[in-house]
Amino acid sequence: MRAPELTFFCELDAPSLDTLLDEAVVSSLKTLRATLSLAVLDFSPQRAAVVRRLNRAGVPLTAWLLLPKEQGYWFNLDNAALALEFNERFRAWTQEEGLQWETIGLDIEPDIRDLSLLMRSGWRFLPRFMERLFWGGRLRRAERLYAQMVAQAHADGYHVEVYQLPFIAEERRARTTLLRRLSGLVDVQADREVWMLYTSFFRPLGAGMLASYAPQAQAIGLGVTGGGVEFPGCPSPARLRGMNSPATCAWRGIGVPTCTSLVWRGALPAATSSACPPSFGMHRLCCRRLPDSGWMAGGAHWSPLCG
Repeated sequence: MRAPELTFFCELDAPSLDTLLDEAVVSSLKTLRATLSLAVLDFSPQRAAVVRRLNRAGVPLTAWLLLPKEQGYWFNLDNAALALEFNERFRAWTQEEGLQWETIGLDIEPDIRDLSLLMRSGWRFLPRFMERLFWGGRLRRAERLYAQMVAQAHADGYHVEVYQLPFIAEERRARTTLLRRLSGLVDVQADREVWMLYTSFFRPLGAGMLASYAPQAQAIGLGVTGGGVEFPGCPSPARLRGMNSPATCAWRGIGVPTCTSLVWRGALPAATSSACPPSFGMHRLCCRRLPDSGWMAGGAHWSPLCG
């Protein structure tokens, strides 16, 4: 079986980034023939200097575009216009600094402010969800803007990949927009789609999620280990080793967020060793996926009434 292509994600401010990516780390990335996806958190000369150093070393780079947290951080229905503006600033910075990228990465997730509010408020967030049932027109406009961004990246000579939650597959199968409107997600067509199958976020069914969705995926993201936006439940590098599995032979690529914590723990070279297939939770997960797509299909019949 052909080894998967590896991409490590790094989400740090410029000074920390420069410290992290020393000669040993760059050497490990080259030995693994891995791509490094760098979060573009600012357009500083310091970040540009790190990118140029990696360019000289021959490490393939993905520009992982992220907005300021006060604008939602990840790309979604609410901030499409801001994302388009950010992309123009990124293009100008790249040209001015003489930077080289192979791929542009668009991270499609709910607004980070909404997630924080949901964690704090629980059911009090429900009215905000219900309002979004009527956002069909806004969803279509946002998806057109993201399509423009992808077209511009292609015109600039880049490949484009999008990072999506795997539940987008259920919505496509049901031919509805209900999930996108409620969560703020958008469906963006690109060269490669990476499903975020972070087992630590789906406990106790995380391994089942991986085994169920990964065979259908073009590429997968797994194993958040900390170093960027922090959420409870980040796994150890030892658990990462158990996620690289022959059970998911359809993988064309694996993204491991984040490179940062693996380096801190001295586990970057070991993070990709193979292990047994993740079978735990598989049966329970399959039983739950079928009803989920059923209620979404039901929502497709009345969703046109909501915008």
